[in-house]
Amino acid sequence: MNSEDGSDVGNLDATGISGGTYALNDIGASFDGKLYAINLAIGATSFVKIYKWDDDSDVPTVAFNSDLGGVDNKRIGDKFTVYGSAVDNSVKIFLADATNSKIYILGTADFGETFTLEETIVLPASSFGSTPSVFPIFNDDQLEILITNSNGKSLAAYDLTGTQVGVIPGSIVGTGSNAVMAVELNNVTYLTTFQYGATTENARLVLVGEDPANAVSVGQTPSIFSVTNTNGTGDIDISYNQDGTITLFVLSTNNGVGAYTISAPQVTDGLFLEPFSEIANKQNTNSGFGGDINIDALSYYVDDTHLYIGVEGKLNTGSNDGIALFVGLSNLSGQGVSAGSALGAVNGGGHVFGAGASSFANDFETHYGFVVNPGGGATDVYIDAVKYVGTPAGQYLGNANQSGSTGTGPSTDGIFSANSVSFGFYNSMPDNKRGWEIAIPLSELGNPTSSDVVELFAVVVSSTGWFSDVTVPGNITTGNLGENPNFSTLAGGPFHSFGAPIPVELVSFNSSVVNNNVNLTWTTATEVNNSGFEVQRSSDNKTFQTISFINGKGTSTEINHYSFTDSELTGGVYFYRLKQIDFDGTFELTNSIEVNVEQIPTSFSLNQNYPNPFNPVTSISFSVAQNGLTKLVVYNLLGQQVATLFNKNAEAGQLYKVNFDASKLSSGIYIYSLQQNNSIITKKMTLIK
Repeated sequence: MNSEDGSDVGNLDATGISGGTYALNDIGASFDGKLYAINLAIGATSFVKIYKWDDDSDVPTVAFNSDLGGVDNKRIGDKFTVYGSAVDNSVKIFLADATNSKIYILGTADFGETFTLEETIVLPASSFGSTPSVFPIFNDDQLEILITNSNGKSLAAYDLTGTQVGVIPGSIVGTGSNAVMAVELNNVTYLTTFQYGATTENARLVLVGEDPANAVSVGQTPSIFSVTNTNGTGDIDISYNQDGTITLFVLSTNNGVGAYTISAPQVTDGLFLEPFSEIANKQNTNSGFGGDINIDALSYYVDDTHLYIGVEGKLNTGSNDGIALFVGLSNLSGQGVSAGSALGAVNGGGHVFGAGASSFANDFETHYGFVVNPGGGATDVYIDAVKYVGTPAGQYLGNANQSGSTGTGPSTDGIFSANSVSFGFYNSMPDNKRGWEIAIPLSELGNPTSSDVVELFAVVVSSTGWFSDVTVPGNITTGNLGENPNFSTLAGGPFHSFGAPIPVELVSFNSSVVNNNVNLTWTTATEVNNSGFEVQRSSDNKTFQTISFINGKGTSTEINHYSFTDSELTGGVYFYRLKQIDFDGTFELTNSIEVNVEQIPTSFSLNQNYPNPFNPVTSISFSVAQNGLTKLVVYNLLGQQVATLFNKNAEAGQLYKVNFDASKLSSGIYIYSLQQNNSIITKKMTLIK
């Protein structure tokens, strides 16, 4: 099928495929485009067969054929997972044995041509229901965790000893689900799974942190239910797109196939799913007012219209203690409250800003303050704000649900325009990187530009103005601070993040291929404190390695052009991205771009035409092993020559492509032949009008 519109493209060649309860039962692809399919093998002596196609026009070859010892009364092939690239021998195949609760891991040493059994992992008895699947989780190229799912069982994680290390609750992912994959968007990892039933027949996307028990469902695709899926069979797959989105494909037996685009637009819900950059984190294990309220990190993100701030942490729902956030902006320099000057007892200020403690002070010029607290309950959070530009003034912004709903405020014009600020808080376990998000229009902040920087500071406080020892950044070693701390004189600072710039404005990032070389070019319109760019390459659009560093221009308002050439590559699909790094170490990642490098041919070969079947134009490619007169001729089944597509000298080491226009021919099978000296190759193609 055409992945763009679902139209039929053709059939895979099934020459020589046989054996098993079903000769073909599942199919997958390596990151570099090799196709693999598996049979369904049931019984001790049944052979597991895996077939390989180099592309969708190839004839299959057997990549694996084994009874896996011929002892276990196995069931393998309901689903399998292909992960990695053939071109670098990283591709592995993961098989789940539904009967014996085993996972088999196959590897290759000949670039995906054949596979051997590398490892068998035995899970606890009855770990699998029907149609089980397994998906690997790697850390720095090392296999670390295996995620499993099957009908009637909860989605679970196992280590390489077969020990279960976590389970996603059935309230998040029901047991009426099976296929599972991990996907990454904006450096955030999700699990996605196929769900079956009269109200589902779709895919669910789940955010998982260190503990699967704290997983959060972030969405599901529309149901494609039409008729009952009796066996609950289906599958999912993904495609990473050049614009940074993901296409999620869902197959539901008896119902159809759906394709859905997944993106992460900026939503202030406290889940941190957007491309935030962390600029400060907790430097100790201080517990302040107890372990139920904490701050772990501060992040920010800027687009054309808003400044987004993320405070990773949690609130104690048994009190009205809160988290205070302070903001400084270089475009407002000289207009705020200077370092060491009092910030409390603000007219209209709520919570800590209006408490009796009035003399607390920061170690940087402060322009805005915000504080969030749960009001002693587990339902809502309440947010107050202060503007320190000019005469300090406070205002209540509003409330939002603690489960990530978005609130807006203030309700009337004041220190901010009515309903111009949005906010959200997800109050849950911090291992999932959750907490408080706030979005402020740049127009409400004096319109900072790319030459400006933002500074942030957060601290756990009480509503009476008592300060804890939980700060980000900073390292307090003397316990809770009490009333009116002066952070400009306290040891353990600085108590603010270093100035984080409005990001480098990248206006283009492009690629071109010449022979086996990839030329990358990019252009910036403005730069602030730009140390330079790491050029990163990947074969799977997931794991990237740095291959070069290009120095930046520091601070510049001029158009700057950059380039880099990645040379002498082997054939395959590559992904490139830039990591723009500031002098203080903060960084931004670009979306990746996909580049297809075709292997320079060294043999006399003729490729299958594409598309096939075709109407009326198709493309044929070929190469030769030596220089010389070469012909590419088309014949009908009577042996009559109907077209000469190439008749001249061809050079070794070049890949030739020609188009065949059959608009004047009738439907049927045609033979095309490549001839040079005594060498001849022939193939068939089908014209359907």
